[in-house]
Amino acid sequence: GELLTVEALGAAEARERLAADELQAVIGLPEGFTERLLNGMLLGEASATLELQLSDASPLRAGIVRDVLSGFARGVGFQSALGQALQGPPPSPPSVTGTIERVRVGGNVPAVAFYTFGMAVMFALYVAGGVSSRAFLERLDLTFDRVLLSGAHPLGYLASKALSGAAVVLLQLAFLLAAGTLLLGAFRGQPPAFWLAAGGVSLALALCVGALGAFVTALNFRAGNLFNSVVVTLLALLGGSFFPVQDEASLLGRLGAWTPNGAALNGYLSAAKGLAPGFYLDDVLRLLLMAAALLALALA
Repeated sequence: GELLTVEALGAAEARERLAADELQAVIGLPEGFTERLLNGMLLGEASATLELQLSDASPLRAGIVRDVLSGFARGVGFQSALGQALQGPPPSPPSVTGTIERVRVGGNVPAVAFYTFGMAVMFALYVAGGVSSRAFLERLDLTFDRVLLSGAHPLGYLASKALSGAAVVLLQLAFLLAAGTLLLGAFRGQPPAFWLAAGGVSLALALCVGALGAFVTALNFRAGNLFNSVVVTLLALLGGSFFPVQDEASLLGRLGAWTPNGAALNGYLSAAKGLAPGFYLDDVLRLLLMAAALLALALA
């Protein structure tokens, strides 16, 4: 109850609301569940079975419910088995029965994968702030003037900021996705198609953040150092880095899709679900369009 919004409903109403995507998951408690559960835990008799039905229209949120419930069930089962082992063999061997039926379009995204993506795209935004802040300092200590005295063109200086920012973002994303796989198992077992799609989204995000860095650099030269952690936090919140907002029917979801981190997060999640390229190509094109617009503003 501390993690999820829980409602007690009848079976028929719950199924209807699940079909209408008003609920992300339905946990079915059969009659006599508590009695059978306690008999299984204390007496070693046949245990109880939960029925879990997930929404195929909101696979991310449904996956979070599944992860929370599975973790809780494993913890209860482990404690019960440990107690029985310490007390000696049960009167009769426990019998566990049940079936799992999955009906879905695309795979579910585990919570650890979602937050790996969310933090990766948020940290990418800090690169734009870092590039522009460094350029602002270079102007204050007259490094920019010395660059111009050497014969370099101002647009060359601006392009160097965009390209260096894009390169840093690519390295950063590669490190975070690799660390998430090796340390947390977030993407372990994903097919080569996922990594190819993630590489394309990462490249588009890197170009967009590089262009954002160039734009903020040009803006800072005229109005002072404006891009800070508060702006990054607002973009991260709007783009869904902290909690899912990838609902195109809501205003927040539509706005978030037009932020660099929100578009990249949508693309990553589509790739992680195993969806066809058409589902994330729109996000890649959106990132490239934003990159072109930001670069044009920076040049202007």
